[in-house]
Amino acid sequence: MHGIDLTEAIDAAVIAGEKKFSMVLIPNRQQGDGENRLDWRTTTLTVTTSKTLSTYTKQLVDDPVENQKIWDWAQQMYDEWYPRYEYLVEKGLPKADLIPVDENEYTKTVITTGSGVSGYNQTTLETVKWTEADFDRKEPTRTIDSLIGLGEYSDFDKEQKFDKYGGLIDNSMRQEATGFFYKAKIGDRWWVIDPLGYPCFIRAVSGVGINYLSSPNHTAAAIEKYGSGEKWGLAATRQLMDDWGFNASGNTGYLDVENRLIIQGATGFVGSYGTHIGTNNSKGGNTTFAGNNTMNVFDPAFVDWCDEKAKTVEAGKDNEYYLGRTIDNELPIEINMLYNYLRLSPADPTYHYSYATAWTWLVNFTGKENPSDEDITEEILQIFTGFVYDRFYYLASNAIKKYDPNHMVLGSRMLVGFMNQPWVLRFAGLHLDCLTINWYGEWDIPVEDLKFVSENANIPFMNTEFYTKAMDSGLDNTRGAGWVVKTQQDRGDVYQCYTLRLLECKNLVGWHWFQYLDNDPDPKVIYTTKEGVKAWRDQSSVDANKGIVSNTHEPYTDLVNSMAEINKNVYRLIEHFDAKYAK
Repeated sequence: MHGIDLTEAIDAAVIAGEKKFSMVLIPNRQQGDGENRLDWRTTTLTVTTSKTLSTYTKQLVDDPVENQKIWDWAQQMYDEWYPRYEYLVEKGLPKADLIPVDENEYTKTVITTGSGVSGYNQTTLETVKWTEADFDRKEPTRTIDSLIGLGEYSDFDKEQKFDKYGGLIDNSMRQEATGFFYKAKIGDRWWVIDPLGYPCFIRAVSGVGINYLSSPNHTAAAIEKYGSGEKWGLAATRQLMDDWGFNASGNTGYLDVENRLIIQGATGFVGSYGTHIGTNNSKGGNTTFAGNNTMNVFDPAFVDWCDEKAKTVEAGKDNEYYLGRTIDNELPIEINMLYNYLRLSPADPTYHYSYATAWTWLVNFTGKENPSDEDITEEILQIFTGFVYDRFYYLASNAIKKYDPNHMVLGSRMLVGFMNQPWVLRFAGLHLDCLTINWYGEWDIPVEDLKFVSENANIPFMNTEFYTKAMDSGLDNTRGAGWVVKTQQDRGDVYQCYTLRLLECKNLVGWHWFQYLDNDPDPKVIYTTKEGVKAWRDQSSVDANKGIVSNTHEPYTDLVNSMAEINKNVYRLIEHFDAKYAK
C-alpha cells in the first residue's frame, strides 16, 4: 500500500476557506512519478484545523507608552465596529424566494471530467494527457431551447431597443439618469442602472486585450490577422457587442475606438499593502499572506495606504463608460480566521496591531477577561471574519468614494469560501455597491447557495469569473479551475445552463466569462527558470482553453453562438423568469 501526502491539498482547501473538500484516488491513472489524480467533487472529507488558543500576551513592546498605544488602537477598532454589528442584528435578514428548476428542462447531457482537476505532475511540472476514460461524469444540462413556457425565443431582441451601453430602453422601468452607473431595485429585482437611466444587465468578458496574458505570440497573431492593434480593437469590439451580445469588459488597450464597451477596473489595497510590508505570499490568482494567512487591515498605516492607493482612481472619475472598481482579488475567507490572528507571534512587530485587535475583539465580544477555547463558538468565528472584512471594506470603499464619488465599488472578487461566512456578506452590504464572486466548481449553482447570498448580502452581486475548457481546442487543459469537456458546443451548453440559473436570481446583475484569449502554452511564456529550477510564471495560466477566441484570435464559433443566444435575449429571459416566479 502506497502512502499519499495530502498535506498540500488540505492546506490549500483551508486557506481558501473550505470546511469540506472532495477527492477520488484512481490508482490506474498515475501521473509522472506516481502521483494520483484528485477529483475534488466525488468523496467528501471534513477538514478540521487545530482550535487551540495561543497565550494571551499583553506586553508587546518594552516601552509602556507605545504598548498602551497599540492596545488603545485595538479597542478603537472594536468600538468603531460594534455599532455596525448592532445595526445588522437589529435589521435582520431580508427574504429571498427562489424556486427549484423544473427537472424536465434538463434535456441535454454533457460529458466532463469534473471541475478543478489537475492533469499535470506538480513536482516535475510535466503534462499528463487526458484519455477517453477520464471523461466519466455525465451532467444534466439546461439550454435556452428547453425552457418550459418560454415559447419562440429566436431574435427576441430585434423587437427590443437597446441604448449604447446595452441597457434596455423601457420607459416604464427608467430611473434617474445621473450620467454614471449605479444600483437600484425595481420591484423585487436588483439592477445596474446605466448613465441614461435604463436598466442594464452586465454581460462581460474578462481580459479583452491584444496581449492581456503578456504573450508576444498573441500580439503577433492579432497584427498578422488585422494589420494593427487599432484595427484589432475595432474588430474585437464589434464582434463582442454586435455579434455576440456582450456589453462590458475589463479591457487592456485598443478598445477605445468605436462602439464603446463598459469597463470594469480594479484597485488593489490589502494585497499591495502586504507586498509593501513583505507579507504577500501570492502565487497565481488568489491572494495569500504570511502570518497564518492574516491580512494587516488593522494597522494604523493601512489607513493612509488606502488613501494613497485611492488617489489613482481620481483620473477616471468622469468616465461615463466606467462601471466601477473591484478592490483586490480572492482574499482569504476561512472559518478559523480568528484563531489565525490569535496565534500570531506577539513579539513580531509586523503583527502587533493584528494580534492586539483580535484579542481585544474576543475579550469584548465574549465579556471574558481571559477567554479560552470553550468560549469560541462557530458563530463567534463567523462574526470575527465579518469584523475583518468590515474593516477592509470600510476603509477601501470610503477611500475610493473620496476621490471618485461617481462609480460603483464592486467588492473583492470573493472565492466560494464565503459560503461559510454569512457575516462577511452582511458587512459587505454596508460598504459596497455590489458583491463580486468568482464562482467555480458548480455546473448549475444550487438554489440554496443563491438564496444564501441574496439573504445575507442584501445588495446585488455579479459572478466575475467562470469558464469551461474543451479538449477539441488542442490545448492540454492541465491547469485552471473550470470544467473540462470535449467540444466547443459543450462549452456553449454549459454557458447556457450556468447563466440561466443566474438569471433566475433577482439579486444577480451581471457576469464575466473568464477570459477573452486562450492561455498560450509556449514554454517561453509559461515557464521561468530561476537557479536552474523550472517554475510556472502564473500557475493558473498555462495551457487552458479559457478563451472565446484561440491563441491566433480565431473565434470558437459554437461557443460564441451559444453565448449570443443568451446575451441577446437576456432581458426577455429575465421577463420570463420573473413571470414564472410571480405564478
